This record gives sequence, C-alpha cells and structure tokens, in this order.
Amino acid sequence: EGIFPRVVGKSVVDCSEKNVVYEVVNIGATTYISYTWTVPEHAIIKEGQGTSRIIVNFDFTTMESNIIENEMIHVQANELEQNGVSMGLLKLQENGLGRRVKVVDFYGKCSSSDNLNTKGLKEFNFDCGRPSDCNPFVLQRVTEEFTCGERIEWLINEEDMDEMDACKEVGYVQFHGHCGHCNPLA
Repeated sequence: EGIFPRVVGKSVVDCSEKNVVYEVVNIGATTYISYTWTVPEHAIIKEGQGTSRIIVNFDFTTMESNIIENEMIHVQANELEQNGVSMGLLKLQENGLGRRVKVVDFYGKCSSSDNLNTKGLKEFNFDCGRPSDCNPFVLQRVTEEFTCGERIEWLINEEDMDEMDACKEVGYVQFHGHCGHCNPLA
C-alpha cells in the first residue's frame, strides 16, 4: 500500500460500467483541501467533485475497438486558505495524481457496428453454459498466444476435459481477466 498519496480504484472497467469509485488515499489532513477531478471524455462524475472520493459512470458506447488503453482518472488537490493564510497541510504532487484505466468492451455492446460483426470470427461449438456472457467476442480475446476459445477448445480436444471443466480452467484459473466471462462458476 505505501504511505504516499495515490488514487485508488478499478484499473479495468467495462465500457458501460456504473458507480465506479476512485479515491485519494494517504493525503493526510483533508479538512482544508479542495479536489478537482478529470475523467475520460466518455465518463461522467456522478458525485463527489470537490472531495477526495468520486463515483464515475462510464459510457463508451461508440468504441473503435474492444479495448481502449491509457484512459486517465486525474485529480488535482488545492489547499484552501484560512483567513488568507495557507495551512501548509497539502503534501500532494504539484501536477496532481492519476490512475490509468483500461476500458474494455466485455460483452461486445459498445464497439462500433463494424467491430460487432461476427462474420469472419472463428465459431466455437460451446458457450460454457453462459451464452450471453461467453459470447463470440469474449471467445476471440487473445490470451498470451491463443484466444479464450482456442484455449478452451484445446483442453476439450487434447486434454479430454469436459466443457465445464475446460471453461473453469481457462475462465477462472488461467485467464480470469481475459476469459472470466466464460467461467461457469461466476
């Protein structure tokens, strides 16, 4: 954790995720500090502007691809003066603090219509018992060298696993971050 001021909150969010909390921690006294937050273009601060904690709603409904890297949640803290005198409480970096955020289209609902076309995608004959979550877009995600679908398919065909065990292995054990929507235990 450390003792240095930083912004905490999710670093990977769904393209239409709501009520995501970001907060400045390890700032010390906060009574005489005003915070100015900035969020990515397709996100709004639902509540908390001016405070050390905000709630953000993401709405990337026109994504060009399934992943957008390096979006930034940024905060600048300004010390308020008491009767024209600085209290000397603020120990935050001059340029403020930030948190990089990766926006992901987990369900294929935010990408442009060109990217939502399943034509040309490799078809798999399984859905891990979760057809709306373990959809063709999730199965096409690349994990290291192979896609989620290819990993599951390999376990079924080469390791003689049944579909649910293969889905659990890939979606929960091996590649939860990329293939977690195919985890039958979720």
